[in-house]
Amino acid sequence: MGRETKKEISGKNLITKRALMEALKKLMEEKPFQTITVSEITDQCGLSRLTFYYHFQDKYALLNWMCVVEVVEPFQENLTLLNWDKKLLEALTFMKKNQRYYRQILTNDDSELKEFIFHVTADILQRGVEELKKEGLVSEEDKKFITYFFSDGVIGTITRWAESGMRETPQKVASRMKALVEDSKSIIISRYLDEESEVH
Repeated sequence: MGRETKKEISGKNLITKRALMEALKKLMEEKPFQTITVSEITDQCGLSRLTFYYHFQDKYALLNWMCVVEVVEPFQENLTLLNWDKKLLEALTFMKKNQRYYRQILTNDDSELKEFIFHVTADILQRGVEELKKEGLVSEEDKKFITYFFSDGVIGTITRWAESGMRETPQKVASRMKALVEDSKSIIISRYLDEESEVH
């Protein structure tokens, strides 16, 4: 019997990691993530603790990997300034459909998923505000403040949505966040015009 190819090994690793992920999700339907142990995860899917630690440092690494493959990677695929709101709606819709897990994740202060959403929002805002900077409507210092201020607003909106049981539709939440991002540009222009009128 010959050696396995890298592709075959990679495929087996992915199957194993997905088995551990599904086991974690099953347990999260029954109890809070904080109380779940690695032994419970491995018992749930019939794998050994040694196998678990071969793939993940701890249960938090497994949880973060789950967020990456289910939300982050699909969101990032073909993401542009023109379609970010549609991609966001897809992500929110997926999280609401799987809220048994994602409500726990989004209400966790240490959630790397929230950190990812923050940085993606900041990147989108930076690109938009950069155009205003080129037009002389905003300084570099203001650009950073505006970017992080509105990114925090987006994270706050998503967190409150999760804490409230995701009662609002993903469409309504996505629409609110799109308006929040677009309002940042209006506020900048309005402030610039006010400053210009005071000068003159």
